[in-house]
Amino acid sequence: MEVKMSKQKFKVAVKEAFAGNSYPEGKPFLADFASDYDRRIFLPMLTDKHWGQLQPEELIFISNEIWYLTNEAFAYFLPAFLIHKFVGDFNTSISIYARLIPPDNLEEFSNFEVLTVLFTLQQRKVIKRFIEHFLDVNINYDRGVEAKRAREYWNKITQ
Repeated sequence: MEVKMSKQKFKVAVKEAFAGNSYPEGKPFLADFASDYDRRIFLPMLTDKHWGQLQPEELIFISNEIWYLTNEAFAYFLPAFLIHKFVGDFNTSISIYARLIPPDNLEEFSNFEVLTVLFTLQQRKVIKRFIEHFLDVNINYDRGVEAKRAREYWNKITQ
């Protein structure tokens, strides 16, 4: 296991890894199954914003409904969630971690891989650090089969 990273170093690593990201032009922010209500709530929060501009209140709200984001939107805004969840500025939903766990269902796994190929190797290494940190501080999650799957998958794609 790698040496633990300080909160400040992790924040710098995230900013460096995701610095050049821009949102893919023409890609929707919300999944097809999002309702009109969800679109009215989410779109003003996300449209024309850099991931670093999201406010804590917005991150908390979005993290509770993270499954509505498309893979592209999740990948783009993930750095903001990683920083705030790791640094501990406030309590975002556990769904951030859950969305980074490879599913055991083959159909869902294919969609998960579509998400993970959006990340560069440097970004994957930062995500792996986040997962390791999350499992270290949330001992209840570290014992399950999902934690094992997460560790194995992110170790494999960061080599």
